Amino acid sequence: MFKNYFKIALRNMQKQKLFSFINISGLAVGIACCIVILLWIKYELSYDKFHENSKEICSVLIQYDKGAYQTGLYGALPAALKEEIPEIINSARLSSLWPLNKNPIKYEENSFVLTGNAADPAFFDIFTYPFLKGDPKTALSEPNSIVLTEETAAKLFGDEEPINKSVQFEMWGRWQNVKIAGILKDFPQNSTIKFDFVIPSSLMKRFRQTYDSWDDICSPAYVLLQKDVSYKSLNDKIKDFIVRHRPESKFTVHLFPLTKIHLHNYAGGGAITYIYIFSSIGILILVIAVLNYMNLSTARSINRAKEIGIRKVVGSNRSQLVTQFLSESIIVTIVALCFSLIILKLLIPIVNNVLESHLNLAYSGDFVLSVIGIVFFTGIISGSYPAFYLSNFKPVNLLKGTRESGSKSIVFRKFLVLTQFTISALLIICAATAHKQLNYINNRDLGFNKEFIINLEMRGSFFQNRRNF
Repeated sequence: MFKNYFKIALRNMQKQKLFSFINISGLAVGIACCIVILLWIKYELSYDKFHENSKEICSVLIQYDKGAYQTGLYGALPAALKEEIPEIINSARLSSLWPLNKNPIKYEENSFVLTGNAADPAFFDIFTYPFLKGDPKTALSEPNSIVLTEETAAKLFGDEEPINKSVQFEMWGRWQNVKIAGILKDFPQNSTIKFDFVIPSSLMKRFRQTYDSWDDICSPAYVLLQKDVSYKSLNDKIKDFIVRHRPESKFTVHLFPLTKIHLHNYAGGGAITYIYIFSSIGILILVIAVLNYMNLSTARSINRAKEIGIRKVVGSNRSQLVTQFLSESIIVTIVALCFSLIILKLLIPIVNNVLESHLNLAYSGDFVLSVIGIVFFTGIISGSYPAFYLSNFKPVNLLKGTRESGSKSIVFRKFLVLTQFTISALLIICAATAHKQLNYINNRDLGFNKEFIINLEMRGSFFQNRRNF
């Protein structure tokens, strides 16, 4: 049966080439936009989910007297949470190196200014970043050790073997000799945590003696919860945890899931708003294509009137005609999908450049199922009104050529046209407004000349003589 529907659909497409081209083009653009937005949403929602225990990892936040939430914690807080709260399996701090999170690191003649962090040994027990060389369980156990990323190791050593070799990095004007204990595979693009090298937290104590105390707010931290433990229920239990150790403190403790950090703010809102906005745009673009198909199909219904009349005379019932038209619509949508894949090849690089993302057409199982769902949903919705509208014609009137459209169908078609153009106008107005706002932000007078302002990093001898400067 489907084979017959397919032949009929191809024959009608050949007879009405211009009509078919317009329909397929509109659906192809709509499907392509939907797939791009789907890829982008999937990418944004995938942040940090590559860790084995991503659902159980939480960031620790503190809040001062119902004010803003902050990630900087008392140095002793993470270890105390692990020791006193049974639901917390492990904890680890991860702090930026001072003063600007950028530190010179060198090996022989090779020297670079890179991003450095300090972490507790348990950091690589909580986060499952893959190691190319070295043991993640012992990589940060020695105070004078360092772990480099694959890219950093290539910069410093080239083709040399880096493990157990010494490098130097500078912090607060002092150079430190450290031994390479591990090489970390470069971070995935969908990771919120990124650095070029990491040193043990024990080394930080040489620069900040209060690093482990209840007197210094210095370092962000993460905890690993037991399976099936809700961070919301645990928040009620640990809210007054700091007050137990510092009665005079007004800080409260809160946990926030790692997988939500990229898109959500703890107090509400965040980049998740853009997910909703782009999802709505994708749906609206697809709706325009669907309405265009409905309008053209019903407008050209007179060309198929005699075909429908003859099919009804020879015994076809309404359900068979509905099935035929819906099948034709799905076949047209499948053809549009083929063209949309060509459009995607051109569209994805532009989207990656504009959004600074890393989208690619990876034909995974869930992606293929999503595309199939879009195709069938689009095909059924596009063909639903034409199918029920055309199959309702009376065969006698069709064969006589005296078919009456009916006032209800005319009103509905006018409503479809009005809706289509309203959505189009709305999207154009929003795009123009956004463009003007961005142009205003980029060209607004800041009140000072950026070309005459410089930034000097106080490093080495410059830092030692900063008072004279």
